[in-house]
Amino acid sequence: MLAGPGSRHQFMQMAEREWALARRLGRPLSVMMVDPEHFEGLDTKFGQVTSDEALHRFGETLRQAVREVDLVCRYSGAEFCVLMSDTAPDAARRSAERIRREFAALQMQVGDRQVALGVSIGIAGLDQEDERTMPQLLGAADYALHVARATGQGQVKVERL
Repeated sequence: MLAGPGSRHQFMQMAEREWALARRLGRPLSVMMVDPEHFEGLDTKFGQVTSDEALHRFGETLRQAVREVDLVCRYSGAEFCVLMSDTAPDAARRSAERIRREFAALQMQVGDRQVALGVSIGIAGLDQEDERTMPQLLGAADYALHVARATGQGQVKVERL
């Protein structure tokens, strides 16, 4: 069900349903916050249209890199969110490392330049003992992303309880 929700509001509705199902069935659930690197300043260098096109291409590349059942949404600014049902944090980390490597090998044509597509990724997961709400889980993944960015480019960090 990756076609992705049309809006963040739709994503949150779908994410809440996935969270409730995971809690009820005792299944794991992981969230990835994915931040493209080298996108800051695209507006000033190339203009808003080019910046939006680059983010759209980034989102499409991310959609192709995850499973069909994963939900992908542009979450805020240049950050994207991936909700991975039936996925424990360690499995999400393996996926995130693969995604990080795939993006590190890519370059995107933006205007008359090639732009590297590195990413930083923060992950948080829900297990049977976890009592966090979906918004709290998203906040934890966002915090892990901030730690990843602070550590350096091309990092994956998993938030641990």
